[in-house]
Order: sequence, then structure tokens, then C-alpha cells
Amino acid sequence: MVNSLPQKRSSRLRLYGPPVLLVLAGLALSGFWMFAKTQAETSMDRWMAQEAASGRVWTCPDRSIGGYPFRIEISCTGPTLKAAGNVPFEASVGRILAVAQIYQPDLAIVEFSGPLQQKNADGTTLDVTWESLRASVHIGADQTPDRVSVEMKKVQLAGDAAASGTIGHAEFHARLVEGPAAASDLDVAVAVQGAVFPVINAFTGVAEPMDVALRGRAEQAALLKRGLVPTLIDQWAQSGGKMIFDEASLTQPGFAVSVKGEVTLDAQRRPKGQLELNATGAERLLAAFGIGGKDKGVTGLLGALLGQKKSDGTQKASTLKLPVRLGNGKVAIGPIVLAELGPLY
Repeated sequence: MVNSLPQKRSSRLRLYGPPVLLVLAGLALSGFWMFAKTQAETSMDRWMAQEAASGRVWTCPDRSIGGYPFRIEISCTGPTLKAAGNVPFEASVGRILAVAQIYQPDLAIVEFSGPLQQKNADGTTLDVTWESLRASVHIGADQTPDRVSVEMKKVQLAGDAAASGTIGHAEFHARLVEGPAAASDLDVAVAVQGAVFPVINAFTGVAEPMDVALRGRAEQAALLKRGLVPTLIDQWAQSGGKMIFDEASLTQPGFAVSVKGEVTLDAQRRPKGQLELNATGAERLLAAFGIGGKDKGVTGLLGALLGQKKSDGTQKASTLKLPVRLGNGKVAIGPIVLAELGPLY
């Protein structure tokens, strides 16, 4: 007689084994998700405490965490920010939603719902609305962001004359390049399309929308990680930090200006440095500084003095290449002072 007991045990194992393994996997996943959820709550509380110590007090009156089983979603409705320092203000936004995968918790996608409302200590206000505003944030080993990207579409700003305007599309990218502890650089790239800011349009004399682009890096950016922003910028400038512009440009129909060079801040928090400026449609730029205006003779004279000639020796109309100096609270080309500069903050 053949013993069939081992066969019965094998048959039962095949029958009940997969469901049992599935249940165990579900329990393990649930446990891991609960652990990740607890870590997310702890990290958020720790970050808010660090921000409060740096003079920025965040509140989240309606916070929830979800996303089970494969994501961590942190939702905050009606968050507010109260910032201290030399430029105190209060701000609020409709909602913030941050999402991270449980297998990659150091990378979060953040969506912002408007409006953003800001009230400054001097009584001025700023209201911002948008169609879309998203960011991706990568957290480094020291629990601070080392890569940030922001994309926004159809933005409207309403405030004082200097802040009011619209933006069709904008992107901002920043990446911390690791180096010695106090010498890490921050690579920065900005692209703005279809922007209209009346104060800038009036300055350039062109009513059409503008495009803005910037590529550069901030040296010693590791000094800018935590603390009150004005204090951090002061320490950064005093330690030799500077912003290097590989290219910064503003373009409108019939007008374009670009600059290259290095800029830092002096003890009075005013920009100082050397820039190389190239301008097409230069009569508008000169008129903005009260030089020449529509006087082609003055524009041509400045161009001739600065060596702006074609290969046949004739003058290039409306094109200038200027060495610009920022220092002692002034913007100057050689001995000609174009504008006065006050503290940035």
C-alpha cells in the first residue's frame, strides 16, 4: 500500500501557501507604510521646529497623511507663515500637497493651490493666483534640500506697482554642488516666458511681454541653509560669497539686454561687482537712464566711444556693449553714474 500522506501535505501547501504569503506581504507592507508615515510626521514636526528657530513660524490647521499603500501624501489646508527679521511678513496659501513614494522618501512632489496672500509689516500686500504651481524637492543626507525645481503657469500678481504683473510660464532650478563644507556652490537656472510687469515695461519702453533667462551659480551656498534669511545672506557676503552670472537676459520685440559677471553685497547690503552688458535697441535703454533718449547722435556717439563698429567702419545702430560697475551704491559706466542703489533688504 502506497503512503499518500506526503502528497496530501504538498497539495495543502500549494493550496494555502500563496494566500498566506500574500497576507504576510500585506502585513509587512502595512507595517512599512505605518513606519514611513510616522517618519514623515516626525520629519515634518522637526522641520517646522527648525523653521521656528530660524524666525519662520509655520502653522497647519488641517493636516492629514494618506497615500497607502505605496505613497506618503501629506496634505495641509490653509497653512500660514509668519516670518520675523528685517523684513517681517505674514503669508497664507490655499493648500499644500506633498507626495513621496515609500521606496524613494527623499524625493517629494509638491503642489500648491492658491491664492497666496502676503501682508508686510509696512502695510503693503501681495495677492498671487496661478493655474498651476508645482515643485520637486530632493532632500540630502543632512535633511535639507539639495535639489529644487519649480514650475508655474499663468501667474497673476497684484500688489504695489513694483510687484504687480503677470507671467505666462516660469521655471526655476537649483542644485547644490557638493564641495568643501563651506564652499559648496549652488547652480541656478531660471526661465520666464510671456511676463508683463508694468514697472519693467515702462523702463524698457516696450509694451509687449518679455522673456527672462538666467544661468549662474552662487558660491559658498552651503552658508545659506538654515537661519533668518537676512542674517544668512549677510554671513554669506561677509565670507566672500558671490553670485556669478554666466548669462542673464531680458528679451522683448526690438529690445534685448544681457549681462555677464560677478555680484556680491557690500556692508550696507548694496550690490557691488563688475558686469558686461550687451544691449540691442540701445536707445530705449539709454532713454531709461535719461541718456540720449531718441537722440540718435548721442546713442551713436556712445557706441563709437565704446568701439561698436561694423567691419566696414560704419556705426552699428542701436547696439551697445558696456562695462558696468556696481559699487558705493551706484551703477556706473566709467565716470558716468546711471542710477543710485539702495540696500536690497
